[in-house]
Amino acid sequence: MSNSLRDLDVDAVLDVLATGTDHLLSPGVPVSQLDHALQTAALLAHLHPGDDELAAAGLVHDIGQLLPGGRDETHADQAARAVRRALGERVAAIVGLHIEAKRYLVATEDGYGGVLTDDSVVSLQRQGGALTEEDAAAFLARPWAADAVTLRRVDDSGKAEGLVVRDLASWAPLLEDLARRAGPPRRASALPSSACGPDRIGTRVGAVDVPIIGHCDARFGAVREEFVRNFAERGEVGAAVCASVDGVTVVDLAGGWADPATGAPWRLDTLVDFYSVGKAFVALLALQLVDAGLVALDDPICAVWPEFAAGGKEAATLRHALCHRAGVPAIREPLTDEDLWDWDRMTAALAATAPWWEPGTRHAYHTNTYGHLVGEIVRRVSGQSCGRRLAVLVEPLGADLFVGVPPAEQSRCAEVLFESQGPPAALDAMLEGDARMEMLSYFNPPGYSSMGVVNTSAWRSAEIPSTNGHGSARGVARLYAALLDPGRLLSTALLAEATSPQSTGYCPILHEDVTFGLGFKPTVPRRPFGPNPASFGHFGTGGAVGFADPIGGVAFGYVMNHVIPRWQSTRNRSLIDALYRSL
Repeated sequence: MSNSLRDLDVDAVLDVLATGTDHLLSPGVPVSQLDHALQTAALLAHLHPGDDELAAAGLVHDIGQLLPGGRDETHADQAARAVRRALGERVAAIVGLHIEAKRYLVATEDGYGGVLTDDSVVSLQRQGGALTEEDAAAFLARPWAADAVTLRRVDDSGKAEGLVVRDLASWAPLLEDLARRAGPPRRASALPSSACGPDRIGTRVGAVDVPIIGHCDARFGAVREEFVRNFAERGEVGAAVCASVDGVTVVDLAGGWADPATGAPWRLDTLVDFYSVGKAFVALLALQLVDAGLVALDDPICAVWPEFAAGGKEAATLRHALCHRAGVPAIREPLTDEDLWDWDRMTAALAATAPWWEPGTRHAYHTNTYGHLVGEIVRRVSGQSCGRRLAVLVEPLGADLFVGVPPAEQSRCAEVLFESQGPPAALDAMLEGDARMEMLSYFNPPGYSSMGVVNTSAWRSAEIPSTNGHGSARGVARLYAALLDPGRLLSTALLAEATSPQSTGYCPILHEDVTFGLGFKPTVPRRPFGPNPASFGHFGTGGAVGFADPIGGVAFGYVMNHVIPRWQSTRNRSLIDALYRSL
C-alpha cells in the first residue's frame, strides 16, 4: 500500500477490504466491521470535508479486524497494523482517538444507547476498558475529541440497528475523491510520511511532516513549538521531552522516528541510550549508600575494593571517584569488545591500571570508566549491581530507566544514529601522555563509547553505566522530580554537597575548563540548566539531558537518537529556554 493518499490505489484498497470477507458482502447481512469502517470514513468526510487524512483514518480504522491476525492482538494493535499497511503512520494516532471515544462514552453515558453487546464488552476490555472519570475529562479536552465522540454515537447506534452492508463499489468515488484532494505526497527530508499526534493533529513546520504525540499545557506552547522546530530546522530525527513544575507534568511530548529505516514512530515510552545522563544516576546509587552510613565520601576505595589499590591508587577515595579525580579515565591493558560485556573483566582491568596522575591532584573526565569505577564501589558495598539497584530505585517512581535493558524491553529501544569514526589503526603506539590517555578513554575497548555496537542486543543488555543507560524522557524527568522532594532520594545536606562544585579547572579529555560535582554537574554559564544558580543535572553525548531546578521547581528530561558529538545543542537549549520563557 501507498504511504500517500495521492498515490492510493483505490482498487488495491477495495481488494484489501474484501480479502477474507466474501461472506459479508451479500445483501441483507447485518452491519460488519467492514461497513463500520466505511461508515466512519463517510461520516468523518462529512464532519470535516477539508481534512482528508482524518477521513482516511476512518476508512481503515477497522480493517485490522478483517486482515489475518491472532486473536491475542488487541483491537488497537490490529487497527494500527492495518493503518500502517494502508496509508502509513500518518493517521495511526487518529485510530487511537476513535477507540478512546468509545471508552469515553462507556464511562460517561449509562448504557451507551444500548449498543454494547457481549462481544462489544469483550472488545472494550481489550481496548483498556472504560476511562476513569479523570481520564474522561482529560480526553474531552483534547482537540477533535468532541467530534470523535459524536461520530461514535452515530456509528455505533447505526450498528446496533442492524444496518446492511452496502455495495462495495459504491464507496469507490469517496476513495477516489480523498486521493484526488490530498494533493502531492509530503516528505520529511528522506524520512517516511508521518502520523499526526493525537493532541496535535497535523503538526507541520515548513516541509517537515512528522508524528508528534503527547501532552503540553497551553501555557507551555512555546516548548511544543521549539520541539517541532527541532525537526524542521535542527536535524532532529526522533526525540522526547518531558518537564514538570512543582511536581505537575506540564510537557510530555514525543515525536519523529525511533527507527527511520522502518518508519517506527517514537512513542512516549520509547527507550534510547542517553549516554552520560546516566552518570548522575550511578552516582546517586553511591550517594544513597553514603546516606545509609555504609560508606563515607572520604573513605579510600580500596577499603571496599582492595584490588583497586594496585599501582599506587591506595589513596583514591569515593569522593575522588565521584568528581573525576581518581586518576583512571582510561584502562591501560588492551581490551576487546568481548571484554566489554564482562563486568568482572572490565573492573579487574580498571583496578589493575596504574593511575594517570596521583589521585586527588587533578581531574579529567572519566568518559567511560566512570560507570565501572563507581558501579563497582556500589556493588562491593551493597552486594548488588548498578542495574539491579537502579531498577529498585525507579520502580516506585514509575520511571523507565535502565542500566542493562532486559530482553523483554528491548523492542522499545530506538535506533541510535551516530556517525563517528573509531580509533585509527595503531594510534595507541603513536601517542603519549594525555593524548594517549584520551584515546584509550574513548576506544579501549573499541566499542567503549558505543561506536559500532550501540544498536546491538549485547550493548543494550550489558551494564556500562556511564555510557549505556537507556530510558525515556519521562523517566529522566521523574527521577529529577523525586530529587526535588526533600529527603525522598537523598538527604538535603548530601544533595546540596553533591550538586555543589567539587573540582574546577581544565580537563584534558574535554579540552576546556569544567566544574564537577559528585556525579551531578552544577549549572555553569557555558552549559546552563536554565537561568537559576542552584540547578544541577547532567548532559549526554548528542544532547540528551536531565536536570532539576530547586528554585523554579523544574524537573526536565530530553532524549533523542540523532547523535551530534557534543553535550549542549541548539535542540536542547531551545527547549530549555522556551520552558523558562513560559514560567
